[in-house]
Amino acid sequence: MAFVNELISEDDRKKYDLDKVESGPGMRAKTPQRQWTIDHEREIYLRVIKRGREEYNYKSTWHFCWRGELMTVCLETLSAGGERGGHGWSHYKLVDCYMKGFFVPDHLLDQRDEIVADLRDALTAYKGGGIHSTRKTSETTLTI
Repeated sequence: MAFVNELISEDDRKKYDLDKVESGPGMRAKTPQRQWTIDHEREIYLRVIKRGREEYNYKSTWHFCWRGELMTVCLETLSAGGERGGHGWSHYKLVDCYMKGFFVPDHLLDQRDEIVADLRDALTAYKGGGIHSTRKTSETTLTI
């Protein structure tokens, strides 16, 4: 199965214990998204948890749950665009989150390339807007 954009069901909220995740460190002042990009078969999801405002609108923070391992991913949008109802693109740069370094935990470093590829695939499926995207197709580049 591939990544899909959808509203989070109550069953999935319980399965992934999202109430606990949303009450965890760094989440208090944030309004969590009720949508995500998920591959149900592989149990991998991507969910935006914070977007920059005004002059920082190009910055965003995400939860990326890869096979049960919840990671925080900070991205900068370098460029994005396309035709409404047509093809679009997004170019992201992976940046340090809160001075914690690269987002892959030490015990998963040997799977780093696979994790990054899955993150890129999830961002491509997200199409720059998740369930609200106006793109029919999308292309994503991710600079590390």
